[in-house]
Amino acid sequence: MDAGRSDAADGAATDPLPAVARIAESGAALAPGMREIVRLDEEAPFERALVRAAEKDTCARVAFAATEPLVVTLLDGAGATLDATPRGASGVTGTACVQRARDIVLRVARAADADAGGAPRIRAVAFASP
Repeated sequence: MDAGRSDAADGAATDPLPAVARIAESGAALAPGMREIVRLDEEAPFERALVRAAEKDTCARVAFAATEPLVVTLLDGAGATLDATPRGASGVTGTACVQRARDIVLRVARAADADAGGAPRIRAVAFASP
């Protein structure tokens, strides 16, 4: 995933992260057979439900790029870890699967050894099947 340019009016600022659309374009290779369910451009930390009360057994995967190494975790609705990237600035977390009527939640947090500077950014695309 290559870094993109900022949409700043003067065009001078370089964006260190790839555009979320570029991450999404990688979906066929990163999440074969899955459909895109959400695009995110957020400051960490945060938690977001990706799948709520799945109608059938469901799996999810998240491709991401961040401004610093983060802990990216997929949880079930009860908070149990399904899959995690313990310290990564880019990559894929999952595939994490749940049975019918269950949730899949994405939690993004700073790594324990991270600098206490400004809030890190993450761009991510979540995919699910079926």
